[in-house]
Amino acid sequence: SDARSNPSADIFICDSLAHRRFAYALRDYLRERGYTVFLSDSESSDSDTAEFERSIFKALDDARVLIVIALEFDDLKSGWLDFEWRSFQGELISRRKNGAIVTVLGDLNIDQLPLPLRSCLCISCDSRAPERA
Repeated sequence: SDARSNPSADIFICDSLAHRRFAYALRDYLRERGYTVFLSDSESSDSDTAEFERSIFKALDDARVLIVIALEFDDLKSGWLDFEWRSFQGELISRRKNGAIVTVLGDLNIDQLPLPLRSCLCISCDSRAPERA
């Protein structure tokens, strides 16, 4: 599974299942350019919840960049997406981690993001073409 194959990735992609195809395309695009990328394998969460959580926690801890995919407002309501970016942000604020959060926006405006994400780098893109982001 993807979650276990990249235990120490530099980039963590945080997405909702609604835009999983976009997340896979972005992951592949970044890997083609030499980056190590973590994208959780949602299927593993069904088979072993504890292992799935451990892989998420380790990847969040290892990553230097967190990419939040927020193509639609409902993406921000995803429980895991919310947990992941808030956990990463907490580590940045506490200075236990050096890194950055990048939010990829589709049909959202910056003012629709939660307040803490508004101060992070935001990139607008066509949700059908992640390579243009």
